[in-house]
Amino acid sequence: MSTLFAFLVGIDKYPNPNHQLFGCVRDQTALKQYLGQFAQGAGFELNLIELMNENATRAAVIKGFGHFQKAGADDICLFSFSGHGSRNDAPEAFWHLEPSKLNQSMVLWDSRTEGGLDLMDKELSYLIWNATRDKASQFIAIMDCCHSGSGTRKAEEARSRIVEKGSDKRNLEQMEGYASYQKGNDGRLSPPRGKHILLAAARDNQLAKELTLEGETRGVFTFSLIETLRQYGNQLTYAELINHLRIRILQKVNEQSPQLDVIAGANPDLLFLSNSKTSGQPAYLVSHDSKKGWHINAGAIDGFKGGSGTSTTKLKLEPSGDPIQIQEVFPSYSSVEGIPADTPLNKVFRATVSSWGSGGLKL
Repeated sequence: MSTLFAFLVGIDKYPNPNHQLFGCVRDQTALKQYLGQFAQGAGFELNLIELMNENATRAAVIKGFGHFQKAGADDICLFSFSGHGSRNDAPEAFWHLEPSKLNQSMVLWDSRTEGGLDLMDKELSYLIWNATRDKASQFIAIMDCCHSGSGTRKAEEARSRIVEKGSDKRNLEQMEGYASYQKGNDGRLSPPRGKHILLAAARDNQLAKELTLEGETRGVFTFSLIETLRQYGNQLTYAELINHLRIRILQKVNEQSPQLDVIAGANPDLLFLSNSKTSGQPAYLVSHDSKKGWHINAGAIDGFKGGSGTSTTKLKLEPSGDPIQIQEVFPSYSSVEGIPADTPLNKVFRATVSSWGSGGLKL
């Protein structure tokens, strides 16, 4: 039996009252519940550890990565963090990696106490590499925090998961895993990179937000992730999943676009938390937009044609099998008809082509 090794970190109650968040522990609690149900249904053994609030110190999180050392070739490793993100001035040795001359960082419980340090993205890269080297196991990192340097809220009802820029002045030798960094003759440093998939809540110049969702404060990204996985029964690849999340999050907040990073040869076409590839024909996303109406995320550039008489391209929704058809084809999307009038406008469907048609392109 394969094992899912999970390490969950959530921080709401930082020592500084001005840094308080309200949905991070709930995010990880909801993810823990989902993973338990997933593992049972998929025939996995779940081996999970968690650090919440004051237990999520820098030292404890670094030590926690030792949890993954037990993973074997057929096992899957998952690290998830919900909390504040920030950035710090990058030493010159890292400028070749950071055009902005800034390191992104995770703000752990004691990071902004006297003598405390953030966990830099370079250090996280080392920790993942150290956990995965000489192993064939799959590693997934989920980061629900901000990667930008602005503390400005974008909406009164949305709280951003970011704190002020740090003032990290440590020596390079104090970076976690420094001895394993690649060192150039010109003084450049590059942390080792382990093969993994990164699902990030936002671009590095955007804010990750938390909102009141279904009566409680939650991170928009993690809430949408679990919502999507529950709808599709874990039958989405990482590439498909990130497209779903972009649509769902845009329906809730502005200026937050989740990102998929594929590091060191990881495979984005595997099913989420699986070593299996998707089978069958490509699937498309059906969603509603105030300007586009009901549409799919594919158009003429994807080979779609249709919109006239019996030659219209037809699709079927999953898992119901209900039919819809192409109405008009645009360069990057196609409007569809056949969605019932009483369908909630925030609903997102998966659909596959049942028959191809031909017709004109709408410009």
